[in-house]
Amino acid sequence: MDEVSAGARISRVKDSNRDDNRDTEHQARNAASRQRLRDLVARLDDEALQRQVDDDWTIGAILAHMAFWDESCVVRWDAFDRKGAFTGLTDEVVELINTANLPTWRALSGGAVREVVLHAAERADARTSDLSEAALAYVAAADRRFILERFSHRDEHLDEIERALAR
Repeated sequence: MDEVSAGARISRVKDSNRDDNRDTEHQARNAASRQRLRDLVARLDDEALQRQVDDDWTIGAILAHMAFWDESCVVRWDAFDRKGAFTGLTDEVVELINTANLPTWRALSGGAVREVVLHAAERADARTSDLSEAALAYVAAADRRFILERFSHRDEHLDEIERALAR
């Protein structure tokens, strides 16, 4: 599934008459989400970062989780450049990663959380704004938009944090 040849990807993209505006749409939405993240982080003090969202997750842990997956995006695109495909992660593996990292994410200081989440968002958005035609073709052919559209993951968690802050 993840192993689609570069030629096939490019061919499919050309055949689908992909609208070039779609390539910049993710950039604009990623930027808007990143600004929303910046605005939220600027409002959060260390006490707010320790607020429980549910039984396991704090606001700070969610932000650290977001940073991890944005950094993962950068690393996965770099690996794509070397291999021409992504290594797939099953939902089960993703859940194991999240569960294993949760204690570390919860232990991070407020300053560290604020720094890593903003830095990771910048890196991920910069990386997804500078992709090759082969990479964009891969996204289209393999239906891997999540690795391009970082706003989707961020906004889901930003909504969750805003709800927790409103309680």
